[in-house]
Amino acid sequence: MILTSDILNSLEKWDGVSRDFKAKIISSTEDNYRIAGYRDYLDVFHIMVYDDSEGFETESRRGMSVEYKKIDIINEGIKGVFDFSCNSIGFKHNFITIFNDVLKAAETTRNLKTSTKQVIEKWFYFLQLPRKEALDFGQVVGLAGELLSLEKFIQLTENISLCLDSWVGPLKARRDFIFKKIEIEVKTSAKQQGHIHKINGIDQLEQMDKEDIYLHSWNILRDYADKAYTINNVISRIVNIIDNEENLKEKFFDKLYETGYDIRDKSVYDNLKLRTIDSFITLVDSEFPSITRNSFASGLNNRVIRIDYEIDINGIKTIDLKQLFNEA
Repeated sequence: MILTSDILNSLEKWDGVSRDFKAKIISSTEDNYRIAGYRDYLDVFHIMVYDDSEGFETESRRGMSVEYKKIDIINEGIKGVFDFSCNSIGFKHNFITIFNDVLKAAETTRNLKTSTKQVIEKWFYFLQLPRKEALDFGQVVGLAGELLSLEKFIQLTENISLCLDSWVGPLKARRDFIFKKIEIEVKTSAKQQGHIHKINGIDQLEQMDKEDIYLHSWNILRDYADKAYTINNVISRIVNIIDNEENLKEKFFDKLYETGYDIRDKSVYDNLKLRTIDSFITLVDSEFPSITRNSFASGLNNRVIRIDYEIDINGIKTIDLKQLFNEA
């Protein structure tokens, strides 16, 4: 079921006097949850999702709230429901989107209580911040690479805090990830030819001190298949990994926002479906195809302001990522 403005507007208004009031069933037999809705005497929209997950702490936010209730249904008895209420007519559009996101997330988690908390936390974090312009396709692909790298690094190290702290690309640092002994630049190609990347400036792959520099290369293409993924899917997976670590979740959202991602553009990103062809990590050493200041025997002329170039690293020598982190 997908909640729409037309469905909300069709809900019957309760007179506020009768002991019993009639809620309209708005789900179908094919839906995972039984869902009903009504309007109370204050004209507040209520969408009730039938579920027995007790122990839910009420979420009350500006514009909406969610409360777990036990209601007495004629001919059915006492049933547990999550009561999603839209408390402001001006918030109706966001309410519809958030509710639909909760149901979609619950399809994956199979846990309405967990999905409700996670989706509301994510949405209201971004709603308090200034609106950002939606990322274009190239930026979405680049962000997908960084997020997939972050997810993989968390899985390998089993240290969420370390990986989130090391993800410094959103802060405009010299590398995308800076760990104690290694630095990793993430590059994502959306080319059919594979791992062909643009290097942004002569210093991007320059060794600053004695750090080991690695390039994590992704080849990700646009796709239209039902099984294709979006950056929203990857973000949800990382949020699930973080789970109840609220300070880490906020740190993750902080950095997401700095990349230019804004959940209010979620529907835009839902339409940008992706498919990962492959990925690998390689050492940036003397044999790596790069241009640095040391590439010029007589030094770089100071009138050369910037050098951008493309490299083809298809078939280059790769390194085992798991082993790399074991040694780092």
